[in-house]
Amino acid sequence: MAFASCLIGLLRGAGFDGVELSFPDLLASANRYSALYEVENVVGEMCTGYGLKIMSSSRSPTLKPGPEEAHCEKNACSRARGWIKIMSAVGTDMLQVGSSDSRGRSQNIDQLAAEVSELADKLASHGFRLAYENWCWATHAPGLRDVGASVEKAGRPNIGLYLDMFRTVMGVLKCKAYEGSLEELVQTVLAEKVFFLQIRDAYRLDPPLNNMSEHESGLQPRGEWSHEHRSLPYDGGYLPIQGVVRAVLQTGFREWLSVEVFDGNKYGDDLRQFVEQGMSTCKQLVSEASASREVVIALDF
Repeated sequence: MAFASCLIGLLRGAGFDGVELSFPDLLASANRYSALYEVENVVGEMCTGYGLKIMSSSRSPTLKPGPEEAHCEKNACSRARGWIKIMSAVGTDMLQVGSSDSRGRSQNIDQLAAEVSELADKLASHGFRLAYENWCWATHAPGLRDVGASVEKAGRPNIGLYLDMFRTVMGVLKCKAYEGSLEELVQTVLAEKVFFLQIRDAYRLDPPLNNMSEHESGLQPRGEWSHEHRSLPYDGGYLPIQGVVRAVLQTGFREWLSVEVFDGNKYGDDLRQFVEQGMSTCKQLVSEASASREVVIALDF
């Protein structure tokens, strides 16, 4: 917890206004829900003391288990109750949920929408929101259009999109008409349905990851790329991130920007340099994408 306090102080000192909390952060200090509540309370108090808002909390990887995980299904409701208690403990109203990469899952949009709706309804009774994210390596809802259709079909006012830069770029790069895909984003995505935009870049890998193999963690190649080779904007990456930021801002989006980078090798233990570089590059990206000053910046830790 001393490390967390130090990092929170550095974030505030660099000018960040909020943080995301993820389960790996918390599981480093506790591995049971009862202990997690205590840890969350402490972290929440730390953030409040530094004037940082906990903008969201991310849950464990999949919304519901696939067929090979059917024995876990009976625990879905208890897990949802656990997430709600954790959100209440830290004072955040938003839960992040990603699409699933479980094999054998149904790709029926009605079923996917029903699953999202079920969790959203549980959150709504507490005044909480659900930010749904596409994973570009997912077995269902891998693209922005897919996850957007699931959200629209769910039809709940407390469900919105969690736009991750890497996954959004991967989705539009698969299209032959890249600029046309960004224009479609501007025309079809409602600003109020974008809860936040997560900024990052990615390193070009040489040789590329083998599409036929899996990482030792079980991740698909794009999942491995996303998890282990992320960079800050303008810091060695090569993706066309500026165009995506501009497109999202053109929808009228004026909510949180978040920086999520997994790049421990480049900065090592120099956390101060890392958070200051994170703020600097984020400001540069917003400026060059003709962003409004109304956009607020957060950093994921």
